[in-house]
Amino acid sequence: MAKVITMAHVAVHILEFLALLARLPEVYINLRDEEIRTVFGICIRFIQTSREQRLKSESAATRTSTIPARLSGGLREIAAMQPDSSETNIWQESMSNYVYTLTYHVLVFWFLSLKLQDRANHVSWITNRLIFTDELGHEVVEEQTEVFIDLMQRVTYSDLGDTIPYETFPPSPEDGPVSSKSWIIGMSIVTVETAGVSGLTQITKRMASGTTYAEYRQRTAPVLPHQVPATPDTLSTFDSASRTAILPSHVLLQMVTSAFPTPKVSQPIPLPDDAMTRRAISSFDRNDIVDGHKVGVIFIDNNQTTEAEILANTAGSPDYNHFLNGLGTRVSIRGAQFNTQGLHYDIDGEYTFAWRDRVTEMVYHVTTMMPTNLENDPACVAKKRHVGNDFVNIIFNRSNRPFNFETIPSQFNSINIVITPVCRIAESDFSHDADTAHDYSKSFYVVRVMSKPGLPELSPSSTPKVISGKNLAAYVRILAINASVFSLAWNREGGEHISSWRNRLREIKRLRDRVMASRTSSVDASESGFLGHRRNTRTNIHVEDEMASQRVQMRPDMGGDWNADNTISQALDFSRWTR
Repeated sequence: MAKVITMAHVAVHILEFLALLARLPEVYINLRDEEIRTVFGICIRFIQTSREQRLKSESAATRTSTIPARLSGGLREIAAMQPDSSETNIWQESMSNYVYTLTYHVLVFWFLSLKLQDRANHVSWITNRLIFTDELGHEVVEEQTEVFIDLMQRVTYSDLGDTIPYETFPPSPEDGPVSSKSWIIGMSIVTVETAGVSGLTQITKRMASGTTYAEYRQRTAPVLPHQVPATPDTLSTFDSASRTAILPSHVLLQMVTSAFPTPKVSQPIPLPDDAMTRRAISSFDRNDIVDGHKVGVIFIDNNQTTEAEILANTAGSPDYNHFLNGLGTRVSIRGAQFNTQGLHYDIDGEYTFAWRDRVTEMVYHVTTMMPTNLENDPACVAKKRHVGNDFVNIIFNRSNRPFNFETIPSQFNSINIVITPVCRIAESDFSHDADTAHDYSKSFYVVRVMSKPGLPELSPSSTPKVISGKNLAAYVRILAINASVFSLAWNREGGEHISSWRNRLREIKRLRDRVMASRTSSVDASESGFLGHRRNTRTNIHVEDEMASQRVQMRPDMGGDWNADNTISQALDFSRWTR
């Protein structure tokens, strides 16, 4: 295993197998904890290897940049004889980044596949191994690790789905006027909106891996007959329907703190209610909570070989329709509440197929579901503008001919997943009105992943595989997800694709840094003004002694966990205090 892990092309095969296995509950449901931990161990070893290779390449690049430009005659001849390794380095870097990204995907899939009551048992073990020590002895938490720990915090104790806010808050005018305030707490943005009369509160917690909307309401007891009103003066002055009896800060205090001292680094950072903060939060909310992918689906009928006739298809065979229904769910584009990946119902048809889980969303550009107008668009350019711009296309080939990668030429198309029936199709079977009662799950198909020249063979299915109709859609879907992840990394300058979760984390950090810098400059300005004001005054040397005599000493028993010697892994391991 130690040798296999260092070979990127073999690592991809192992990771694709594990990614597919995590989607087959009938297979993994009987695995024991130690067997599942073996999967986590393989993933962590891949992450460590990818990290080591990245550091080596960075070190090599640094050494190369320090080589003198002027060489003697002999050295110049030797250098000229060396092959140009830039393309090889790009290939290795892209494959290493792909393995690194794919490994975290597999970690996520397997963690979500665990039973809810078992997830907390693995948090500490995983967290300890994802944090590494650099050459200076400092503990380092990589961005991908931060995002993964963020996800674990959201799903370790909950399998509830996505949450939604109130369409109108408060839902009733009787709840009173609304006060709103936001804080940065750790690596999250928390917004508390409170109705002043009823106390109904909507709490929005924005994290890297998702946004949670929750409701809070204090159950206030009825006022006793002999009880004096809390604020008799104000009640006599203002209408009780417009008064404010609770503020957002009260709700936050009930949730996150007590009379026990809160370290400064853990204290919530209040966000100013200004245009900058509102723009930052609005920008953050435009980031998807899942990674979005778009994949083309193209049907090739009997003896079709040209792009125009293939894209002109408006229907497919029964087994093609069976495959589509397994690939995703038929959804309407009109008024869609998800990212349609460029599809518009008035141009591209009202329906398409899409698939989504808690991590990934894939929208399919299905050419047979798009309108065809051969009079005005004989070349089907309207369809080509979608599948021609997709990095990955799924080709359902019933032409009885081998598929040529250049059949539908495109600058962007990098990978085609070609599906072909195992048996040659009889002429009578090409009718689209064939018996739809046939059990296509018992049919068999050849699946092959074809990459454009210059790309590595990134999938084990680069060598054709025979798959049953029962598992065809699930298998092709995971191939398409992995191929899309690779394509995004390969076609990105620098070889790294920033996921939606990582981008959300970066926006939280930027907002946090901006607010902290603003607070620091404000404090410096106020201290400077204070010192200038006191420049000609005599210092009272007894003030500190007087304050010390009045100060009440608080020495809480903080135990061994409250010290600076804690490791980062202990600080991030939330399972230590939630089980």
